[in-house]
Amino acid sequence: MARSRIRIGKDRVDEFKRRVASIGESSVRVGVLGEKAAAMADGGPMTVGQVAVVHEFGTSRIPKRSFLREPIDRAREEIDARMTALLMQVASGELELHQALNQIGLWLSASLADGIRKGLPVPPLKPETVRRRTRKDGKTSETPLFNTGQLANSITHQIVKRDEAE
Repeated sequence: MARSRIRIGKDRVDEFKRRVASIGESSVRVGVLGEKAAAMADGGPMTVGQVAVVHEFGTSRIPKRSFLREPIDRAREEIDARMTALLMQVASGELELHQALNQIGLWLSASLADGIRKGLPVPPLKPETVRRRTRKDGKTSETPLFNTGQLANSITHQIVKRDEAE
């Protein structure tokens, strides 16, 4: 990784120290969170959060179709590069920490939702599931995790203070 430098005048050393210290005070969570997780899933007795857990981890009858952990793992280098650039802007005073966390949260939640819409490298649907998804007009969605769009549209982010993150 390339080294970055920030030039700080003597009159701004205390401000720089405060900004660097603030970096550990908050974090960003990305996933199916809060009210969106608590909403009832389209056409079923489960919440969107429960549907998300079933797909992310799988069950004895439904294969794991990770739409959070595995895509994040595959994008780790890009995430780290974006975070480093944003944190450098926080340290230099160009951005406040909440602005940087919000930017990474917006980008990552949009990327994850887009991955669902485009189709992820996950096990295909069973033929019986495809048949159940067929609408009256004969059209069907064979893209795993994307039938109504509710799961993709439920991916969001939250900025949390360190003491709230536990």
